[in-house]
Amino acid sequence: MALRRRPPLVPAAPRCRCLHRTAALPSPQLITQETPELTAAGLVLQHEFITRDEEAELLSLADERLAGEAYVDDHYDGVISGYRECAVPILEIDAPGAAAAVQRMRQAAWDATHGAKQRGIGMFPHVQVIDMPPTGRINAHRDNMKMFGEFTTGLNLLSSAVMRFEPFRAASESPGEGQQQQLPSFDVVLHPRTIYVMHGSLRWQYTHAILDAEATDGILAERAAGGHPDSRESTIDSNGGGEDTLDSCSAGEALRIPRRGRRVSIIARDLGAPGFFGGTYSAFGMVM
Repeated sequence: MALRRRPPLVPAAPRCRCLHRTAALPSPQLITQETPELTAAGLVLQHEFITRDEEAELLSLADERLAGEAYVDDHYDGVISGYRECAVPILEIDAPGAAAAVQRMRQAAWDATHGAKQRGIGMFPHVQVIDMPPTGRINAHRDNMKMFGEFTTGLNLLSSAVMRFEPFRAASESPGEGQQQQLPSFDVVLHPRTIYVMHGSLRWQYTHAILDAEATDGILAERAAGGHPDSRESTIDSNGGGEDTLDSCSAGEALRIPRRGRRVSIIARDLGAPGFFGGTYSAFGMVM
């Protein structure tokens, strides 16, 4: 019997504005640690944000909710290829470690965006779980500007991944037009148990993407072969667990990054524009 597809996590929304990809830099900066410049631009990055036990409980939650679901390539707005997903209400996360990890993630994002004008009055009452095999990828996109608010936060589980940020350019813009064209592209390494929060100019002026295993191995092999003097790379120890790693060199420094395998992410967001869903929001961030 054919598997029944679950409905989308959210109602079908107006598609994102058509993007013309800016010409990708030959070797975007590869960033492994949070820097003052990135913090000012709106990126929070913290490795080992949760414990291995909490990670195990979150993975068990994902496996339980996605049991029997096949990986698919079609997505309602074409953003994701090779994935399965579900929404898990916060109140239905029973495992204490998983519940604590999600609460800390949500609180960290809320604290990091204090005072932001575009922040909603609350957060969505669920987390989004996205499970991708090594061939899965999230294409460059900017989250819906009305459905979601100031920030997106995520926990990266099970496998390292590279998250790519590129300047956003709408279809009406020509190459070289607008201040965004002066902003550099860069790649951020997400290890297992890393949290990221993107808000501010990163939310509004950049697209973001998650590279598949082939693309990840390619950019790391490029650096291993010739290095890239403009890259902000530093020595990173293996995360343990016997992960297979690639070595990359830049300015004489070795960078060890586990290969991309199956990746699970837990995503949380604040509410978007009031009334977008045809209802009202309660003080607790619920959609009525």
